[in-house]
Amino acid sequence: MRNKAGLLFIVALLFLAACELTPEQPFTPKLVVHCLLRAGENPARVRVNRSYRLGEKYDSIFPLARVSISSGRGEWRLTYAGADSYISTGPVPVQTGDSWLLLATHPELDTVRARTIIPQPYEILFPRPGDTVSVRDSMVWTRSQTAKGYYLSLRRVRDLDTSYLDALIPNDSFDITYDPLLVRIPAMFFLLLVAPLPDSPPRPCTLWVWALDTNYYDWVLGASGFRGKDSSQILRGFGVFGSAVERWVPVFVRGDTTTIQNRNGRR
Repeated sequence: MRNKAGLLFIVALLFLAACELTPEQPFTPKLVVHCLLRAGENPARVRVNRSYRLGEKYDSIFPLARVSISSGRGEWRLTYAGADSYISTGPVPVQTGDSWLLLATHPELDTVRARTIIPQPYEILFPRPGDTVSVRDSMVWTRSQTAKGYYLSLRRVRDLDTSYLDALIPNDSFDITYDPLLVRIPAMFFLLLVAPLPDSPPRPCTLWVWALDTNYYDWVLGASGFRGKDSSQILRGFGVFGSAVERWVPVFVRGDTTTIQNRNGRR
């Protein structure tokens, strides 16, 4: 199994293959990068490829780029790891609030530069690790004050099969119930798809939350069709260089009458 952060790379793979223009437009290939820095000490990975002319075959092998990331804490040069992946040789210390720069070069393409600021920390307040919850329970976490929004994911493992459910939540709101300190989801209706029937044992799952910087939040919206794809501040290229602070909580999901109503198609 890939680690959970790998989910955020799925749309990146699609994007790398889809940078095309209509036949009437002039075409100049550009570098396409994808990187999500996570707060903490983790190996850094950058996907690098190029844009492709309409009808041109996509090539997943892209070994000639030179990639580095840097902050006030130092510079890290990434090494080619096969296909279009470049990784650091060890963990990279990424602290909340830090500003990071990405530089990607290629002998035949323009140099790409990008910048991200790591969001501020936050904590999940409810549910707590090991709690048993239902669709009627709320989910609460403190706000990351500099995040643009949150990527919420639920993971359920059943019979060696893993299921994921995902949502994107903005960090601001015009709702009169808006709380500047807390994010509240009044009812976790997304648990309906994984909740067991009321007479069945609770099912284990993991709730994941990523506080996203502006670059990555906007890019996810663009990859979902809600914004233009060229919206993530990549200079002279395409893709995204973003950052996130991740939190997760393992819980048990129980069923209730709402589960039965949902599966019977009633409200």
